Amino acid sequence: MLQSRNDAYIIEVDQHDAGVAIRDGNIYHFVAADWRYRALENRKFQHVDQVQRAAERLRGLMSLATSEALAS
Repeated sequence: MLQSRNDAYIIEVDQHDAGVAIRDGNIYHFVAADWRYRALENRKFQHVDQVQRAAERLRGLMSLATSEALAS
C-alpha cells in the first residue's frame, strides 16, 4: 500500500497496482485495477490492512496455481 488520498488507498502487490480500497464509513470496499483481483470486489473489510493482506493472499494463490500448472 503506497498512497492515500482522503479515504482511498492504492493497494499494491509485488509492485503492481491491484486496486483501490475506498472507505465508506467504517467499511472499506475494494475496486480492482487488475482483473486478476476481481475476486475481492464487493467484499467488505474492517480495515485497509485487511484489504492489503487479502490481495497478497490472492496473489500467492495465483502463483501457486501457476506453479502447479507448470509442474503437471
